Amino acid sequence: MNELTIPVLEAQIEEAKKHLKNLENQLKEYTATYRIGDVFVLAESRYLLAQCGPNREVILVNCRHGSPWKWPVQVGDIHRITLEEMRNIAGPKFRREKEPENV
Repeated sequence: MNELTIPVLEAQIEEAKKHLKNLENQLKEYTATYRIGDVFVLAESRYLLAQCGPNREVILVNCRHGSPWKWPVQVGDIHRITLEEMRNIAGPKFRREKEPENV
């Protein structure tokens, strides 16, 4: 190997590491699930994810006032709410108050 190929290979390795990290983040986001009882922070307030009907309807309820964040949303499984369903429930900017240990 000549001296010019080593920096090129190192740059390719760094680029591959960045790409792998990006794929890991996408996988974590894709496989993220939420469940009844999780607490989220929205607009500086804490909200509890709660079931509000017999037909797999869930809603975010303000922990302090009991007021809803939005209207109820029907989900596929109340024990495994997907990221897409959670975005329908809470909007795009939400965060779980405390991330679970196994994520």
